[in-house]
Amino acid sequence: MARKTVLAMAAALGGAVLAGGAAWAASAPSGETADARITQQVEHKLSRDFPNSADRMRVSTQDGVVTLSGFADSGLAELQAIKDARAVPGVMHVKDQLQVVA
Repeated sequence: MARKTVLAMAAALGGAVLAGGAAWAASAPSGETADARITQQVEHKLSRDFPNSADRMRVSTQDGVVTLSGFADSGLAELQAIKDARAVPGVMHVKDQLQVVA
């Protein structure tokens, strides 16, 4: 009888764990949501580091790949923008399409 009770408890616990996992998977952010969050965080970093020229830089993200385009005021600014993008959690790669204009 004790063995049946233990088996029943194990089955119930296993079901609860599976249900919890399914609930987590359903609430996990979608790729689009994660990409939007990454874009927003990169834009925030750029606006902090380049308050006068961040509006000349554009950020897009697809599947964790960030593309920086537009204009940077110097090569150093371009490198800092890339560094900012790489520092955001979830970024897999940064494509640099910035053009340096003085």
